[in-house]
Amino acid sequence: MAKLSELLKKEELNTNEKNNLVNKLVSEKGTKEFKKRDYSEILPNMTCHKKLVKLFRQEAKSKRWLPTTLMNEILADRYNMDLEELDNEDD
Repeated sequence: MAKLSELLKKEELNTNEKNNLVNKLVSEKGTKEFKKRDYSEILPNMTCHKKLVKLFRQEAKSKRWLPTTLMNEILADRYNMDLEELDNEDD
């Protein structure tokens, strides 16, 4: 598709046609509202040492867990929390 500036330079378009073209190209119709992520209940993306990431993934795979499950186990152990009890609180 041609650039908007090139389309608007065409002499055969009258002002009304140019306005319609601009409105069509810059329409917000069909766009989704932007929402910032709420990091209060999730961990943001992090950069970790690649060897640690590899070992973490291997451990999750060996236990047949998702990485999320393993991280929950690690954090629950670190902060002395019972995951089953936490899951019941969410219900």
